[in-house]
Amino acid sequence: MSEAHGNEAEGAAPGLRQQARALLDTWRDMADARMGIAALEVRRAGEALSLMLVLSTLAASVVSALWLLLVMLGVWGLTTLGWRVPTAIGIAVATNLALVTVLALRIRALARRLTFEHTRRALDRRQP
Repeated sequence: MSEAHGNEAEGAAPGLRQQARALLDTWRDMADARMGIAALEVRRAGEALSLMLVLSTLAASVVSALWLLLVMLGVWGLTTLGWRVPTAIGIAVATNLALVTVLALRIRALARRLTFEHTRRALDRRQP
C-alpha cells in the first residue's frame, strides 16, 4: 500500500509543479502589465509636464507684456496730469522695486517649507 501511495504522490508532483509554474507565469505577466501601465503613465505625465512648462512660459510672456503696458499707461497718465517724465518714470521704477521686494520676501518665506524641517526633526529624534 505504501508503494501505491508513493506512486500517487509522484504522479501529483508534476501537476503541482505545473500549477506553481503557471502561477508564477501569471504573476510575471501581471507584473509586466503593471509595469507597462506605469511606463505609459510616466510618459503621459512627462508630456503633460512639458506642455505645462511651455504654456506657463507663454502665460508669463503675456503677463510681462501686460505689465509693461500698465507701467507705460501709468507713466503716460502721470505726464498728462502735469508730472515731469523723469519723475513719472522714477515712480514706476520705485513701484516695480517695491513689488519685487514684496514678492522676493514671500518667496523666501515659502522656500523655508522646502527644507522639510519637521520631517528631519522627527527622523533625528532618538527613540528609546
